Amino acid sequence: MAFKTGRLLGYDDGNMNLVDHRLTLEVGDTLVFYTDGYNEAREPTKKQQFGTERLRQVFASFDGSLPLAVCAEKAKAAIDQFTGVPALQDDLTLLLLRRTE
Repeated sequence: MAFKTGRLLGYDDGNMNLVDHRLTLEVGDTLVFYTDGYNEAREPTKKQQFGTERLRQVFASFDGSLPLAVCAEKAKAAIDQFTGVPALQDDLTLLLLRRTE
């Protein structure tokens, strides 16, 4: 099925070299989308970022039997523990999709 393409919000250059990819989730697989507030969260000294490797470790702990709300809470708790403050440094948006059948 072909979709009409358009401009990405916030970008005025139409040549972004985007490529479509298809994937199939197996039963129990979880697909994770997140904003940069997760990997760019900074420790209390503001020097070190949470980073993608720590984020991968958090996502790897998302057991297929855990409710997605619990997975989201685990991700937020990991950021809170790393930053040492309950206040957000940046937006934290997490979209979790799981195939159940």
